[in-house]
Amino acid sequence: MPNISYKSKNECCGCGACENICPKKCIDIVCDKEGFEYPKVNEQDCIDCGLCVRTCPWEGKTQTSPIKIYGLKAKDKELQYKSSSGGAFLTIAHHLLNEGYVVFGATYTDDYSKVEHVKIETCSDLNRLRGSKYVQSNLSDIFTQIKNLLNSGRKVAFSGTGCQVAALKLFLRNKDYDGLVTIDILCHGVPSPLLFKEFIKRVSGRYGKILSMNMKDKTDGWGAQKIKVEAERPVPQSVLNLWSSIFYSRVALRPSCYECKFMSLERSGDISLGDFWGVEKVDKEFTDKAGVSLALFGTTKGLKIYETLSSHFEGIEVSGEECLQPVLVGPEKAPGWRMQFWDTYYKFGFDEIAYRYWGIAFVNKLRLKINRIIRRFY
Repeated sequence: MPNISYKSKNECCGCGACENICPKKCIDIVCDKEGFEYPKVNEQDCIDCGLCVRTCPWEGKTQTSPIKIYGLKAKDKELQYKSSSGGAFLTIAHHLLNEGYVVFGATYTDDYSKVEHVKIETCSDLNRLRGSKYVQSNLSDIFTQIKNLLNSGRKVAFSGTGCQVAALKLFLRNKDYDGLVTIDILCHGVPSPLLFKEFIKRVSGRYGKILSMNMKDKTDGWGAQKIKVEAERPVPQSVLNLWSSIFYSRVALRPSCYECKFMSLERSGDISLGDFWGVEKVDKEFTDKAGVSLALFGTTKGLKIYETLSSHFEGIEVSGEECLQPVLVGPEKAPGWRMQFWDTYYKFGFDEIAYRYWGIAFVNKLRLKINRIIRRFY
């Protein structure tokens, strides 16, 4: 059976499951020029077992149609406001931690230049997982850690994108562990970690050490979110909006995101969570400036968790048709200027793309011109 090296970049979501499952440890994860990670197989050591292919989420079927769908708002109003949407994730994760679960989710590194998955075991650490992170997370050996915990009798909850949850299930060979809860986050695609690191480098270089970051600040209300960064010196909102512009332009997403098979009503997780955009069309009275979560329960296990916690929420049951939004319909195609964008970056660097495409100048115009002249000779 062929190994994972035959697959194109359009079929690789960067989950790292293949590296984790390889019995010969002959798969390394390397970054390409866009900053996305891909497996590289040492063909001399490969025994053609095919485990890497069978573990790939692009190969296996893990999605199911939801049993129930709800719009949810946490009754804890402070928690609701500080969450990305309506507070569903934090409410559920808090409950699971109290029930003895180990919870895995995405957080920023200390310097905010990367996003990685980590393990938490106490409610006091839960804030590390709060909020959206508009960049791909590094999973490292998380799947192996989860398998070892489950096999030792521990209960585990894993939160990630649809492809990451699918990869975990396939890594575990679709074994239905009683003590495993999976939560997939409705995802619009993941932009380049390389560009995110460049963005953070410019912000911290000009405005000092970053102290906190919120990708969906609700100061102006849910639906009018903006990036909020606290640094040693005030950061202009126009600078912070640059990352939102890069993300929402879809120009720097991972290639597989343009062909994502997980953007549908059929989901990978026991529970699927995201923003309930368009809730006002279903129930105008339920709209809330502090945010509304959309929760899709794909298994009885997930639904039982909600039923246990229902007193902590205000909720409305909705149909699949009523909750439809772009992230549940299918992926967007790559913009026609994507190749031009990356060519500009390779040739002239991050400062040039920030200024040329979005009018943000981290350096003065003279320096940009000198940089263009110098790099033309590379």
